[in-house]
Amino acid sequence: MKRTKELINWIFKPPYYGVPWLVWFYAAFACCCFNHGGVFAGVLTGYDDHVRMLQVLNWVNGADWYDRTITRVNAPEGFQTLWTRLVDIPFAAVILFCQNFMNQRQAALVAALIAPLMELAVLFVIAPYFARPLVGKKHARLIILFLMFTSVMNYKPFSMSGFHSGEVSHHAWYVILVLLLFGAAARIAGGVSSPAPPRFMGMAIGLLLAVGIEGFPLIAGAVLILSVLATCFNRPRMAAQTAQAMIWATLLSLILLPLHQPPAKWFSISFAEPSLLGPILTAAAAIFFAAQNFILRYFDRQKLYSIIATIFAGGVISAALIFVFPQMLDGPAAALSPAERALAFKEHAEAWPLYKAAADRIDFIGLLAPSLIALGASLYAVIQTKSPRRRALYLSYLGFTLISGSMAEVIARYYHHAMTVACAWLLWAWQKIKSRLVRNGSYSLKSTAIFIALGPFWMLLLPALNSDAPFLSQVLLYPAKVQTLPDYCNNVAFGQFLNQHYSKNTLLMVPGSDSSRMLFYSDLRIDFLNNYPSQNKFIDNQTFFGTQSMDAAKDIAKRHQFDLVAICKPLTDLPPLKPGEAPMLYERLQKNQPPDWLQPVNTRLYGYHLYQVRKDLL
Repeated sequence: MKRTKELINWIFKPPYYGVPWLVWFYAAFACCCFNHGGVFAGVLTGYDDHVRMLQVLNWVNGADWYDRTITRVNAPEGFQTLWTRLVDIPFAAVILFCQNFMNQRQAALVAALIAPLMELAVLFVIAPYFARPLVGKKHARLIILFLMFTSVMNYKPFSMSGFHSGEVSHHAWYVILVLLLFGAAARIAGGVSSPAPPRFMGMAIGLLLAVGIEGFPLIAGAVLILSVLATCFNRPRMAAQTAQAMIWATLLSLILLPLHQPPAKWFSISFAEPSLLGPILTAAAAIFFAAQNFILRYFDRQKLYSIIATIFAGGVISAALIFVFPQMLDGPAAALSPAERALAFKEHAEAWPLYKAAADRIDFIGLLAPSLIALGASLYAVIQTKSPRRRALYLSYLGFTLISGSMAEVIARYYHHAMTVACAWLLWAWQKIKSRLVRNGSYSLKSTAIFIALGPFWMLLLPALNSDAPFLSQVLLYPAKVQTLPDYCNNVAFGQFLNQHYSKNTLLMVPGSDSSRMLFYSDLRIDFLNNYPSQNKFIDNQTFFGTQSMDAAKDIAKRHQFDLVAICKPLTDLPPLKPGEAPMLYERLQKNQPPDWLQPVNTRLYGYHLYQVRKDLL
């Protein structure tokens, strides 16, 4: 009886030590409840997951640490992924252990179930660190409830948070490290004098740069907020601590550089993968904040002069960086031609088209409501506080909310960052509203209702009710939602058919969006992988399936010499053609009306149409 009471107190009484682990076991239980979809049916989630898992399997099967080339695509050069090996380690560890008891493909699927849950446990350790300056030690762990019931496990096609079963991507680490970054930056803004926040901030930045380039905007946002606050509140110590953080980030980036690149490429500059550019930028930021520290001390209480001098220092350093590295203005697309760049950005649709597409649905409200609630709470907090230190702290969290929310409005992959930052303010608002409730017999019920109204109602209940979704899988056991998505194209069975009937040297042409799936589910060579660098095949792939000229498509088939063409059957009927309008090739293939040089193959499977290229007619 005593142990039971202790367990209950461990979970349900401040500081709620047991809440993270109770929620973690709930997520693990939910993910294992359904065995008719996702990894249980042999299916991974998305593009990054298929390519990353193949990269992991190549390493497990003997590829060099630095060798991230996938030779079955983009012949003859192959495709070198932009991702370093650090994120591969947990997946590889699970595969190496599990393949002693099952075949390697099954072990890979087990890794795609276990590793995201391991990453979720790390998130549950870091999230209270992020929330604690805002909500206090007593309630910091309760942020996990809002994280779970808003975006982290509430899967949507435009939220790539990475914690879902079947995901093998690096997106989960962006969420974890951004929370560590913002948590440390908030402590610097709040005036914490300990050496720990600059070190944690430097560690977060160094690791973000190691994971990939998508951390750059959020790193820049965090340091911009600290620079503005240091000037506005005349806090040279804030600038000095941020300079220390950037020095730590530079050192860590330099230490990690040999893990990302072989010695021959240590001094190479890349804008699409970890390189010496990371330490250069963080070192430049350290110089800027050291200069700002000097400026704030020199122009003590002369705010106008300090603002002008700070802007001048930032402008000089930025101009110098752009002069030396002009490709920075083009970002990761610097290596692409203008035509390829236009196609790349069109292919990778970002947030606004997704919001626009959802405008007529109830769940569109859920994309905005929690962030708007968080914004209102942050503005109220800034206005009502009398303490300059608390105001600086609140403004830092307000800045994080604005930066992450703005990025989510522009770039779809930042949607989950907007929601994770908003969760701290949702918890803060819950605290404030609860403190005003009368503690009577209905206190717990009212407290629970307020919690639901602040997050889960908009992000979980309303969308599920609006889409008439199954209550069990979509609401009660919602972490399993991604596993219940049907494999409309029957990728697993189609890949098995290709492996059984064609040799590994067979060259397959599929639309770019299907390329990663066929790369993972089959053993065939794939003509083009839908990511850059594309070896100039991006345009040909788009043209081949999108052209109305069968002669143009035929010319591409002749030049590329692929053996098979496949395309997933449409889920709905194609719109009727306008009078006199010729259909595009993909429309002809989806209707099973190919040109004469493509011979239909009867697979006896639903999902894909398969065509053999008649090279004698090319």
